[in-house]
Amino acid sequence: MNATPKPAAAEPVAHEAPAKRSLLDEIVDENRIAQARYLPVMSAKMAVARRNSIQELVNLVLVEGEDYGVIPGTESKDPNKPSKKVLLKPGAEKICAYFGYVPSYEVIEGSIEDWTGQRFGEPLFYYHITCNLTRDGAAVGSGSGSCSTWERKYRYRTSKRSCPSCGQQLLIKGKPEYERDAEYKRRGAWICYEKKGGCGAKYFGDDPEIMDQPLGDVPNPDFADIINTVRKMADKRAYIAATLSATGASQWFTQDLEDLQPEPENHQQNTKAEQKELAERRMIEERSKVAEMPLTFEAKMVLEYDKAQGFDKFNLFDQIETKVFPPIFGDRSGVSYQAILTKYGVEKPNQFKTQKPARACFVELLQLANNEAKRQEIERRNAPAEPPPSEPFEAIDEDLPMEMGGRAPAPSLVEDKKGSPRAATLSEINKIITEIGKEAWFRIMGNCGYETTAQIPSETIAKTVLGMMKGMIK
Repeated sequence: MNATPKPAAAEPVAHEAPAKRSLLDEIVDENRIAQARYLPVMSAKMAVARRNSIQELVNLVLVEGEDYGVIPGTESKDPNKPSKKVLLKPGAEKICAYFGYVPSYEVIEGSIEDWTGQRFGEPLFYYHITCNLTRDGAAVGSGSGSCSTWERKYRYRTSKRSCPSCGQQLLIKGKPEYERDAEYKRRGAWICYEKKGGCGAKYFGDDPEIMDQPLGDVPNPDFADIINTVRKMADKRAYIAATLSATGASQWFTQDLEDLQPEPENHQQNTKAEQKELAERRMIEERSKVAEMPLTFEAKMVLEYDKAQGFDKFNLFDQIETKVFPPIFGDRSGVSYQAILTKYGVEKPNQFKTQKPARACFVELLQLANNEAKRQEIERRNAPAEPPPSEPFEAIDEDLPMEMGGRAPAPSLVEDKKGSPRAATLSEINKIITEIGKEAWFRIMGNCGYETTAQIPSETIAKTVLGMMKGMIK
């Protein structure tokens, strides 16, 4: 039996070295890259055809009011310049379907989903979306949009008075002339309007169950119900932006962030009466906040002036002339006071014919005193320390220790015996700071040459300082 001959071993195939590129090949490649980078992707004839096709789509397919619309209040008054339309989502979908563009969405880093409100004080959902349009797998355009639960129409709801019985916001004010009950006629009435579906319940006009209800914008209690809406709104804004960018439809349309969508039904405007009452409530709240703040002496004086009537206003001018100006201006107090009155064309406060210039003059007098006191305080702090007197200090009253040759260091409260007259007076000076304010307290102390009450050397001087401070609050 003959053995089967073995196949001959295959000879190794030599790999051909790549052909060396000629200079002409490199020039051709560079020209091709330049054309792809700097020349249009379509001819002018194709661009015109594309534009005409979009125009035809707008004229024949898109429906005004459904696919696009005009922002209320932006209508053009010039017939030669028509108002630009706002592209809505149905219109964007038709344009993308016409071009064969397919959208995909991507949530951008930085979007927020905070259920508990620990980060920002209240729950917040913020979505930043990018919409990418592709055709046959190739990217043709993109756009971005965002939306959050803190946008006004999502964050708040307009609270109106509702009937305590049925919960419907159908309360109306009853007219006093039609009220037969004397108590209702005196106090007014709220009625749940039956003709519009109310229950007909009747309440007194000052009933706390109605009057204490919040009005105006209140936080949306059902924010979880709008999270999906907010995400879809972000998608829609990104989608419309991408459509306008990819198709060049901005020639015909613009994008409005609100998309002409009406606000939710429960976000209605209050009536004029409710708006007026809401404004009054807010004013009272602001005044109460101001009342809780620590007021300076000047602010207290202005408030007193606004409350005063008739001659009481002139008495406040007299307090400035006799009690405020002398400790600050000294011998110049009368001249400084009269200069401000002269500026307003009067010699005495009772010569003002109207309240507006009188109040302005009163405020300027206080400002002048305040500014001068601050200037003196700065000057005193920046002044170099005076050397101790070479002559023995002359005692000014019997409270100074004489056994030290007429010179005594300023005693402190600690050195006074408990219950001594000087200690009691200094204690009163320390307490009065809460009545006149820190600014006025330090100003009087500075004008008298002291920084602390411990530096006041005697009971007599302490009583003088205390009297000046009490004069500020009379």
